[in-house]
Amino acid sequence: MVECVQNHTVETLIVDEIGRKAEVLAASTVRQRGPRLIASAHGDFRALIKNPDLKGLVGGSQQVIVGDGAAAKSANKSKLQTQRAGNPIFDVIVELDHVVRGRCRIIWDVAKAVDSVLEGGDYTFETRQWDSSTSGVQVVPGS
Repeated sequence: MVECVQNHTVETLIVDEIGRKAEVLAASTVRQRGPRLIASAHGDFRALIKNPDLKGLVGGSQQVIVGDGAAAKSANKSKLQTQRAGNPIFDVIVELDHVVRGRCRIIWDVAKAVDSVLEGGDYTFETRQWDSSTSGVQVVPGS
């Protein structure tokens, strides 16, 4: 990935299946250099956050000790909390539904979604479904 950006003037780089820590580091380098990056990775959003090799795609995580006031405000009331370590490489994630063909979830604010999951909460997403009767994509209500 990095060699492609260094040796060519690319505006968009498409990568099939980021799966190793070295590829995550390369994706981070590409992101910093400016080209648009479109990539795939296996697993759903929550699994990506927990995957030690791939969690850097969504900003990574780190254990931190917070003060009494912050601990009291948190959901688990613990002074030891997990927080996002950095900025996600991707601004938007499209998660393909592995059960319903043609359905996907779009996470429009990856940083906010990661923070919510690490705090033990849910995250917001938009569900879209391919509609063969109209040959178009429909936003699924209630998503």
